[in-house]
Amino acid sequence: AYEIKECDWSSDVCSSDLILNHFIHGSPKIEEISGIFYRKDGKIIINRPRSMIMDMEFIPSPYLLGYIDPKKYREMMLFTMRGCMLSCSYCAWTSRGKLRAFAKERLYKELKLAKEIGHEIIISIIDSAFNTSPIFFEFCKIAREINDNDTLKFSCFVQVDRIDEKSARLMKECNFTSVEVGLQSTNNQVLSNINRDMDLTEFLRGIRYLKNEGIQVLVDVIVGLPGDSMKTCKKTMRFISDNELEPILFNLSLGHGAKLRRYANKFCTKVQDVPPFYV
Repeated sequence: AYEIKECDWSSDVCSSDLILNHFIHGSPKIEEISGIFYRKDGKIIINRPRSMIMDMEFIPSPYLLGYIDPKKYREMMLFTMRGCMLSCSYCAWTSRGKLRAFAKERLYKELKLAKEIGHEIIISIIDSAFNTSPIFFEFCKIAREINDNDTLKFSCFVQVDRIDEKSARLMKECNFTSVEVGLQSTNNQVLSNINRDMDLTEFLRGIRYLKNEGIQVLVDVIVGLPGDSMKTCKKTMRFISDNELEPILFNLSLGHGAKLRRYANKFCTKVQDVPPFYV
């Protein structure tokens, strides 16, 4: 179903096309394709990095192409953008750089496809933080228009210190039923070690706005961050308890894209050699 044509192999944005062209047409040469690893004479060769895809319309929708049929599932995962505003050193998201939004016309078609299923379905927005998306307000307006009978239930991760009354109310009108937010730790030194700022007053204010709209808020806490101890973990959990929050506890996991993995020796961190790379 996919016609392989010879393409401009000087472009860095079509690595998959270039790989197929290499095997079908013999050009470009494998060493000229950016962003890939391959074996040669028993060694792993790493080519130069591929340029960031800035034109998001270059990335097709698997739903609109029919590769994934949402009728078969109770959940549909969507990106409204790529990138992240934060630079947390335990996370690989930060390597994705500048925020780049998908076109609202594409997102409209994807939501319309979900609505046409007829039964209740969860739409999971898997952006790094949905409320930082350049298309946040446009997406919410589209969702509110399409989801007039609340058959679509939305969930997402948000940067909660940036949530205000207006954005919380708009999310409620779309039928966001739950959101996840990142606390990780309440210890200032631990937060500094992971390159993360946290204003607990703003954090709690954003949660209050969401709760006032009847949206469930789940709070992420990571155990095993550099500088953590039994004492700091207990303090974080006391903060959770005192403010009647719902926590989700994670072991610190450092994949190969995490900046903190490169500083394992500095923090006396021992990481598993195999996935999920727990500390």
